Amino acid sequence: MEIRKIRTIKNEKLDEYNLSNLCYVIREKFNLCGFNCDVDIKNSSKIRVSRIRINTNLWGHNRHAVTGRRGAYLSWTQWTITNNLINAIFDNMKLSANISSLSGTFLIRDGVKSIVEWNNQQYDNVGSLMCPVSRVDVYDECVNMTKNNIMIDECQKVIISIGGI
Repeated sequence: MEIRKIRTIKNEKLDEYNLSNLCYVIREKFNLCGFNCDVDIKNSSKIRVSRIRINTNLWGHNRHAVTGRRGAYLSWTQWTITNNLINAIFDNMKLSANISSLSGTFLIRDGVKSIVEWNNQQYDNVGSLMCPVSRVDVYDECVNMTKNNIMIDECQKVIISIGGI
C-alpha cells in the first residue's frame, strides 16, 4: 500500500514527529484488527505499508482456491476491511493523501475523499487463462468461520471507534 502526498487538510506537510506518529497509529490499528504489517517512512510525504498478513491466531488460516494451501494472505473481505481502516485513520487525523494498493490497481483515497467501492474489481481474473480465478475467490474466507466472524465484528468496532464508516 502506497501512501503519497501526505498533508494536513490545510495542505501542510507533516513534521517528522507527526509522520512517525501516523506510522505508529496505522500499525497499532492494524494490529487491533488482527493484521500484521510493516509501516515504513520513505520520505517526508510518503509511507509504505507492506507485508500485510492476517494474524492466524486471531483470524485462523485462509485457503487458496486453486492449491488448497492454508496461508496468512488476506481474503477479499479482509482487504476491504484494511482499506476502510486506513481511510478511517486518515479521516480521524484530518489528513489528505493519495493512497493505492497493488501497484495502483486499487485506489483507496484521493486527497480527503475516501474511496470505498471496489466491487467492479472483485471479479478480475488473477489466475491464468487456462485456470481463471477471480480476485474475490483467490483466498477463501478463513477455515474457522467463527473466528472470522468475530474478527470482522471487532474490526468494525475499531473502524467505528476512530470515526470511520
